[in-house]
Amino acid sequence: MSAIEKQSGRAAFEIKKGPRQVMTLSETDVEKYLDLQELLDGLEDGFRGLELGEVQSPPRPQLSVAGKGFSLAMPAWRHGMQMTVKIVNVFDGNLNIGLPNHLALINLFDPNTGATSCVMDGTYITGIRTAASAVLSARMLSRSGSRIATVIGAGVQGRDHVRLLPLIRDFERINSEACCWERNRTCNGRRGSSCA
Repeated sequence: MSAIEKQSGRAAFEIKKGPRQVMTLSETDVEKYLDLQELLDGLEDGFRGLELGEVQSPPRPQLSVAGKGFSLAMPAWRHGMQMTVKIVNVFDGNLNIGLPNHLALINLFDPNTGATSCVMDGTYITGIRTAASAVLSARMLSRSGSRIATVIGAGVQGRDHVRLLPLIRDFERINSEACCWERNRTCNGRRGSSCA
């Protein structure tokens, strides 16, 4: 019997988790509850913490499925927050069967016990977070008097950039340009931006 087992008076095999509440969030739930301004502010704080060495974020391992796609695991933890592991699967063939080519799952764990506290769909947050990182750069590095922004690309990232840019500044115009006219028109039609 280990020292911890002796202290609790029970062997490890005698201890069960029992019923535990684990929050689950669908993609729709995540989109509904994620405040985009808070996302931008949280990313700024997170990037600062990463630079200061306050965030553990080891290199991401990758699994490859030949001819299909790959899977990335992205663990991270910052003191005072939940431990997080995001898994992103990138399978470009999914577009042909009506699925996004990037599918993700985010798991949160209690840092005191390691118990799962939340399992959420990570597809929406993965796309919007990536765009938010670039928009955060524009917020911090562009001239404060800038009134025109241009987004190159009209896919998921382009669409989300156009959606987030108005949160950082009152732009007179946001241009969106893609190599494919149809994608450019679709992106602009959904978000109301102007064409370059």
